[in-house]
Amino acid sequence: MTVYKAAMSGIPEILQEEATTGNGRAIAIPSSFTRHAFYIRGIDTPSAGAVRIETADSPADSVWAPMTTNPTTVPDGLEVIEFEGVYGAFRCRVTTTVTSGSVTVEYLGGH
Repeated sequence: MTVYKAAMSGIPEILQEEATTGNGRAIAIPSSFTRHAFYIRGIDTPSAGAVRIETADSPADSVWAPMTTNPTTVPDGLEVIEFEGVYGAFRCRVTTTVTSGSVTVEYLGGH
């Protein structure tokens, strides 16, 4: 059985760490959290790549829904994406392979 970590208010959680591909780590979101921020940081000047923030009722779900219409291009630097609402789980999936660098994505949530 896989054990999933639950987000803690004000404590950043890494969803992708210097990644170039993959679904990343899924985390459970407490129902009291209504503010959600994702810090997408390109490492070593990526020349291509994209990520998509996704949500599901539970981190163990096999079906995930995108939070945005289009994937976010991995920046050369930092991009912050924010959402409000009640969600059960988040992950950040690399949808286009990151080349000439990597991407780190952190989640920060709270009330």
